[in-house]
Amino acid sequence: DDMAKENNQQSDDLHLSRTRNLFGDNDGVPMRAVSNNTIDLSDFIQLGSLEPEWSPTERVRVAVRCSVDACRGDSGDDAFPFHQYCHPELKKMSIPVSVDDDNVIDAELHLKNIFLQATEHLKLDQIKEALDLFQSSMQSIIEKYGEIHHLVGTMLHNLGIVHLYDESYLLALQLFQKAVRVRSAALGPNHPDVAASILKTAMVQIARQDLDCANVIFLQLLHTQRRELGYNHPQISLFLNNIGCMHYEFGGFLAAQKAFEEALEIQRTHSDSTQDESTLLALTYTLCNIGFVHVRRKEFCNAILSFEEALDIHRKFLDPDHPSLESIARNLEYINENKDFRSFARPVGCQASNLLSHIKNTGCGNVTP
Repeated sequence: DDMAKENNQQSDDLHLSRTRNLFGDNDGVPMRAVSNNTIDLSDFIQLGSLEPEWSPTERVRVAVRCSVDACRGDSGDDAFPFHQYCHPELKKMSIPVSVDDDNVIDAELHLKNIFLQATEHLKLDQIKEALDLFQSSMQSIIEKYGEIHHLVGTMLHNLGIVHLYDESYLLALQLFQKAVRVRSAALGPNHPDVAASILKTAMVQIARQDLDCANVIFLQLLHTQRRELGYNHPQISLFLNNIGCMHYEFGGFLAAQKAFEEALEIQRTHSDSTQDESTLLALTYTLCNIGFVHVRRKEFCNAILSFEEALDIHRKFLDPDHPSLESIARNLEYINENKDFRSFARPVGCQASNLLSHIKNTGCGNVTP
């Protein structure tokens, strides 16, 4: 019995940890990654597919969808299926609501279950239910503490995430901007939660094709967060990566490569001392972004080296059926089969060829936007 209880607690902790970076922890703080020296991948942009190339909006869509999939247990981990811990009916029973208006009572005492249930709603594409849950919870907190409170900022941020997931970008932007104002007033302008909401505004601006605005936000965050977290904190590599993606969108391939390589250097340093999954995934994403730029600069041998190193890290340290593998495999296939590239590039290695065959036969790893 004790062993079963311990296993259940470990399972619960695992799924809560997956939910933290999306909606928050028991105290409403979503940015645990910063304090744990890891990387919040929910805002990490991947250039993605070489052919057809993703639009900026599609790149944001992939980041958002992948973050929700990871939180709800769709990343290939069958040991602790998420639905065992957050079935909507089960969680509704554990979140007290008013019989008069169905509003949540004392939301701050039930944040864990609120976040888990909201994630399950997104899993089922129940957008209205997720919005209603956060709106009701926010009203409970406002009635108790007023409109300037860090948990009000959390609920505004989370409402923005749901709208971002639903691709209602203007509503998402307005909510994230309001979350920035409330969190700044309640926590101070330098709190990591404020940076989290500012970062989301940049992601929305990319989705809305306002790349100049997004780039300005990323540059400001790079400056302020290096001051707050340290020059080479793992989270800094996220800002550098995203700045590299903005350079790419503007046609500055060399500047993009330099930003990606600076991000990669930080990630390599931290991956040498930790096997943290987020750091290793970020490392593979950045390698793929570098490979993408090498292709556009017609440096095909270097491109294959970057993609194959990302593939090798996946094989050694990460889930072999992780969704991002498809993007790597498709890009290697594109290089290998394109007659314009083959005269410049050496053949794709055996490991990559085997993966391509496996994906064609099984259809595993779908990251199509």
